[in-house]
Amino acid sequence: DKIERIENGAQQENSEHFWGQVRRLCGGQIQAGVHVRWAFHGASVEAYDSIIHDPLSGFNAAVAGQNLGALWGKGTYFARDAQYPVSHDLCGERDDGAKQILLCLLVTGWPCLGDHGQGLVPYRHQRHRYDSMVDCLSNPEIFVVQNTGAAYPAYLITFS
Repeated sequence: DKIERIENGAQQENSEHFWGQVRRLCGGQIQAGVHVRWAFHGASVEAYDSIIHDPLSGFNAAVAGQNLGALWGKGTYFARDAQYPVSHDLCGERDDGAKQILLCLLVTGWPCLGDHGQGLVPYRHQRHRYDSMVDCLSNPEIFVVQNTGAAYPAYLITFS
């Protein structure tokens, strides 16, 4: 079992740009655990390679939802607890049988309640859209983002 730190400069710049936009729209009031949080993402080993090493996009919402569909809307799915992707068999399995999961820094900004028929996140105020969708507004366990800059893969966790 091991935890590997991921560093991708171009992807980090993309995330910092998005975080700056969210910070401006939130009036500079970004709170850890509310607007920014750690979340887990499960995917195939091949997808991890693309997410980690793609210098521009990392997470690609266009191919998201292939495993479980889009129960809470279209986008890339993250879980508050590692148990969710593990118990739903979403963690990539290597040839040696070890499984992998990503721990990501996720900007949820202003979330709205997701819906299976949701395409783009709805408008929050005039031309400003919500930043993410969640399964529950009061105690979210699932987070859905559509902007590639909303998530930064920080750690690849390998376990048996």
